[in-house]
Amino acid sequence: MMLFSKIRTRAGFSLLEIIMAVGLLSLVSVYTLQIYVTAHRLNQQTIDMDESIQTANTVMQLVDGSSRNELALHPFFEQANFAFEGDTVEIQQWYNEKWMTVDGKEVNEDQTIYHTVQVNIEPHQLDGLWHVTVKVNRVKPYLLRQEEYTDLYRLSVLRYLPEWEVASQ
Repeated sequence: MMLFSKIRTRAGFSLLEIIMAVGLLSLVSVYTLQIYVTAHRLNQQTIDMDESIQTANTVMQLVDGSSRNELALHPFFEQANFAFEGDTVEIQQWYNEKWMTVDGKEVNEDQTIYHTVQVNIEPHQLDGLWHVTVKVNRVKPYLLRQEEYTDLYRLSVLRYLPEWEVASQ
């Protein structure tokens, strides 16, 4: 019976094994968290790119199918800021994080501006042609990024718009 009393089975983990397991777990957790943050940022960039292309194309279709006055009254530009200087038209529209329009003059805590759309329409040297530029920008930086003003999409074309008569003629 004495022989069996000296043999004792060791149960449990040693302190070194626990320290190594926690260290390995924390190392794996850091890389996993980095993957999730990168995936979230890439997802947001993809959404922004998709929305910016769609918005720029919508603006271009509105410019093609509307006169200067109709464009200013269109519901798409309900909260936009228009500037008419001679023959040049400048439009600025603001959006929140979910790409909903925001009144840029009355921004509060709930309506933080994340994106801007700038439209510039000016006459070209050739009669009837207009130079239309649509720029879509992100104002707020992406997660863990520093750059605050990022160009998302830019569309610049010459359009034949006979209904947009030149005021100087």
